Amino acid sequence: MPASLVLTILGIAFMVVWLGAAAVWAAMSLMGGLMANDAGRVPAGTHATLLMVLVAGEVLVALAGIPGGLAVFWAGWRAVLLWTFAILLVVGIGLQLWAAWSFASAAGS
Repeated sequence: MPASLVLTILGIAFMVVWLGAAAVWAAMSLMGGLMANDAGRVPAGTHATLLMVLVAGEVLVALAGIPGGLAVFWAGWRAVLLWTFAILLVVGIGLQLWAAWSFASAAGS
């Protein structure tokens, strides 16, 4: 099998696995986010902000898998794709962490 075909298969597999893992993470964290205010200690607006920022972060992390997978087989664009992957990943994780920290601070935990 030619090396380019192997790299293409690996890149596509990376994207599929990444998007699948991101979907599982999004489902689990969104469920946790929906149940986070059961005690009612945080105003509804703050809770809605948690959910919106959390989902935005999850979308960015999921989208990071596309340039990450493309970087495996697009050698000419590898540096740009890896930087795009890293930026989307860091910003997405940062949004999720900020949402959780902000909500926990508002709840007084």
